[in-house]
Amino acid sequence: ARLEPYRWFVDEYNDTPSLPLETLSGRWDTRDGELRARVGAGEQHAIALTGCAQWSGYTFSSEVTAGDARAVGLYFGLAGPQQYCLFRWGGSRGDDGGERQELWRVCGESAELLDSAAAPLDRGRPHEVSVVTDRGYVAVSVDGRIALEGLDLGAGSPQLRSGRVGYHVEGAGRGATFDNLRVSF
Repeated sequence: ARLEPYRWFVDEYNDTPSLPLETLSGRWDTRDGELRARVGAGEQHAIALTGCAQWSGYTFSSEVTAGDARAVGLYFGLAGPQQYCLFRWGGSRGDDGGERQELWRVCGESAELLDSAAAPLDRGRPHEVSVVTDRGYVAVSVDGRIALEGLDLGAGSPQLRSGRVGYHVEGAGRGATFDNLRVSF
């Protein structure tokens, strides 16, 4: 027997996005069946969001190709500009210069690293990234294997367990592509 979620959203970016896409920074367009992002020369990030603040208990997945971006990622549980979770993969924010996968929770002025692991990024091929949220538990899988997980039970976390989803690209003048967005409940 095959079980399917009772509700889902899919966007393959063949023409225009089927879900409304709010671009907060960077340049975003669909071409060749992909959503392409480029960080502006005077910017540090390209950010695009979709979904509803009421979304909760979901799985959000997308194919991510890093291209020449410094780092790429998926936002989830986004309730506002300073209330979100972010899976980030790419150049380390620290001084070691290595590439890492990181799971961040931001609430107001506080940013908490929930989990992190060294992980080289093959920038030339798409990676299937999937985020599962379930009553405070967060798991991120890359190419079918759990990469990071954490508990989102800190102060303010009830708001962070629900919210919008989106894409994150870092590096002035750099770009990445995304494809096959899927959100299921």
